[in-house]
Amino acid sequence: MSEDLTKKDVDDEILMEEESDDTPFVEFDISVSPSDPTLELLVNQINRKDIVIPFYQRRYVWKIEQASRLIESFLMGLP
Repeated sequence: MSEDLTKKDVDDEILMEEESDDTPFVEFDISVSPSDPTLELLVNQINRKDIVIPFYQRRYVWKIEQASRLIESFLMGLP
């Protein structure tokens, strides 16, 4: 019986906390669709300013071999 009272007390406390929350509820209309854009599409979007690349970028961290393999994968049409 005391266990039931404890559960009720906890439920009551949770309910009181929810009622005292003054944070307004904000709803967003978000739609997400997966895509696998081509490199050409990304370049076109950058050129049209659809994708904004910030002025600040981190320092170059790739090794030449890694960058070469990435470019090679684009040329081969790998995902």
